[in-house]
Amino acid sequence: MRGAGEADFAARAIAGVMLALALIFGIAIARAEAVLDEAVWAASYDAASQTRYIPLELILGAHRDGRREIVLPAGDFIGVSRRK
Repeated sequence: MRGAGEADFAARAIAGVMLALALIFGIAIARAEAVLDEAVWAASYDAASQTRYIPLELILGAHRDGRREIVLPAGDFIGVSRRK
């Protein structure tokens, strides 16, 4: 039968391994998303006309899927007018 100290050590070791795995998977997922974002950004450039399509999603911080359509992303938009 194990003592309380050994059980506590085992629980901490398991928690440490789980945390390390979560960090590794989180970094891998973030890197995969960055590669996809780079591919979408590279596809927005037209070498023939030397122009780049800059979507509203880039300006508004929304998800970009690579389509070249002018679409207003869903969200709460508040118009502010400052008149004197």
